[in-house]
Amino acid sequence: MNENNMKIDLASMNRISYFFSSGVLLLSLIIIFAQCPIKIGESRKSQEDGILKHLLNFPLYESEAKVMKMEITAYCSGPCCNTEVVADGNGRFAYIDWSNKIAASHAKMDELSRAGIDIVAIDTRVIPFGSIIRYNDHLYAALDRGGMIKGNKMDVALSNHEAANHFGRRKDQVIEVFVPSDSEEAIRVLTGISVEAGK
Repeated sequence: MNENNMKIDLASMNRISYFFSSGVLLLSLIIIFAQCPIKIGESRKSQEDGILKHLLNFPLYESEAKVMKMEITAYCSGPCCNTEVVADGNGRFAYIDWSNKIAASHAKMDELSRAGIDIVAIDTRVIPFGSIIRYNDHLYAALDRGGMIKGNKMDVALSNHEAANHFGRRKDQVIEVFVPSDSEEAIRVLTGISVEAGK
């Protein structure tokens, strides 16, 4: 096989790999929506945990949860909780507004919320992105991180700033973490659900 044929074969393999992974993702989403009794457009209350609970039945997630203790706080999607001050080399400061954004992808917090996916910010050195976390009998997707979230700390995204303030700071909280076998695939599935829900 000459070098040109080898390049063509590698390019073909890359295209096949891309279409296969896209097909697996699409098939996963179709199966989730076919099996899940929750219908897009039903009330937010009826959607709680439905999607995430069904995802835990997929081989993408470990069946055994890791039990951890966390210090838990809360935040909202607005600029009050998502503005970062960054200094450049000349001592000048700039403000970066991360409102309604998550760190794991380009998906929006409100899109995820409408799809019935509540999110938490975590330290990815402790809990990988795409993990599903059970706290107080509620499921959350680990799709965000924050400058103050280091080590065994977790930040729960709530609907408004008042609710986040009321939540306070809770120490020594027990959580269960379902870790995905493939973090990037878990992110694609979770954010893909929010996109499908918005259609």
